[in-house]
Amino acid sequence: MNGLQTALDNAKNTDQEFNRVYGKWEAVSRQVKQLTKEYNDLKTDADNLFSAMERQTASINNEKSRGELQAAIESTKGDYQKTLGRTELAIKDLEKLYQEAYDVVKALEVAYALGEISNINEGLANIETRVKDIMSELTQTVVESKALYDKKIQNI
Repeated sequence: MNGLQTALDNAKNTDQEFNRVYGKWEAVSRQVKQLTKEYNDLKTDADNLFSAMERQTASINNEKSRGELQAAIESTKGDYQKTLGRTELAIKDLEKLYQEAYDVVKALEVAYALGEISNINEGLANIETRVKDIMSELTQTVVESKALYDKKIQNI
């Protein structure tokens, strides 16, 4: 993963269009995650609140008050269920689109990483060319060193 992250960081630093699109993705991804967390937190809060109200109402001795409160809770719960249902559908649509966007962004990351491999290949080809030149110089150095060695040995 570190290599992929490095490739993405390089792309962000060198490609303004990628940096713009990827930056927008990161911001929207954070918003989706925050909204989903907020949605789940509110559902939990509502469940806890309804449970607490129902327990407290059940403990009321006055039958008339208890009946009125139970009816009010049920009415409120019905309104809540309608709103929750609409919100749940919207969240599911959001999650579906988010997953589609997530797949596209992951594919984009790989495409940019492939570009980095292309750059690496160019670097390797450059090294290969330089190796040939350096080997030629090294061979010449070996020949000259042997000649100098032979000359020095003969003078001893």
